[in-house]
Amino acid sequence: MRMRTQWFDKGKPRGAEEIANAMGFICWQIGAERVKKMREAGLDLVSPRHGLHIVTEFLALLAHIADRQLQPRFTAEERQIFVSTLGLKMAETVADNRTDLEGPGEYKKPLIDLLNNRFQEYAELPFENLEPSFAMYRLLASYVCDIVDQKRKGGVYEQVMEVEGNEAYKLLQRGIDRLLDKQQADESMVKDIRGE
Repeated sequence: MRMRTQWFDKGKPRGAEEIANAMGFICWQIGAERVKKMREAGLDLVSPRHGLHIVTEFLALLAHIADRQLQPRFTAEERQIFVSTLGLKMAETVADNRTDLEGPGEYKKPLIDLLNNRFQEYAELPFENLEPSFAMYRLLASYVCDIVDQKRKGGVYEQVMEVEGNEAYKLLQRGIDRLLDKQQADESMVKDIRGE
């Protein structure tokens, strides 16, 4: 999977808003990739519309993880800016994709409402050593299963629990590390992190 994980101007300090915009883009890429991988694993996710709704569930978990991991880096005010900007970036991306798929409509507010609800639910679950818990993957899997047909739920639940949730987390962690210069990066703006 290819993700943008470097800044054009490497030496410039990054604020909460800039980091949030980059994270929103990375989270979208990760969510879309997980849906693609689920299809490649033989899971019929019914339709592109269902796939887009599944991406939004991954976005909710990834936004929550990013917030919890980056919280120590920000002041309370910066954290508020980060979370708000991240949510708006995700809402804009989802709205653009839903408009392409379903035509014009009000898509931003429903996503922001979903993010707010999921943030509260994920906040009640364990998050030790800055890593998501099994309970978080279980909650993600249950929401993904709510989107797909009843007959497909068994395989989807297991795939999200055992593979896709953890893979999404690993990719997010790599994106965070590279954006914040915690790991050495090469000179290209686009990184291929598949299999690293």
